[in-house]
Amino acid sequence: MPFPVNTVDGLFHNGDPSTNTPGTVIDADWLNAVQMAIIAMGTVVKTVVATYPISNNDGVIFGDTSTAAFTITLPVSSGLSAGKRFSIKCIGDNLLSVVAADGKYIDDGLQVDMVRGDKMTVCYDGTNWQAIS
Repeated sequence: MPFPVNTVDGLFHNGDPSTNTPGTVIDADWLNAVQMAIIAMGTVVKTVVATYPISNNDGVIFGDTSTAAFTITLPVSSGLSAGKRFSIKCIGDNLLSVVAADGKYIDDGLQVDMVRGDKMTVCYDGTNWQAIS
């Protein structure tokens, strides 16, 4: 995303009319791009208790496997931008498996199995999913 004003530090400035220093001027296109980037970060928090396909709008998913083991599926990668992240935590006593919808790898495997207390954040790198925490 380009800087909205060509300043040395790339930061927003109030400007100063007494010194004829212009303030930061931004347009609707730039603001809309920022808004979409924030939305794309995924701030939706969900607790799921059965097999669940993650939506592009999800952000944090708690897998409650208290009743049974199940699988959480990462979204199809087409249409995703590199950098898309999801955080997942197992909060039950049964196994929680995480897979990618289109057979993409998560680190070096096709599936990650989690038990109570395990957590990870996965990030799409443009080709596969990487566990980054």
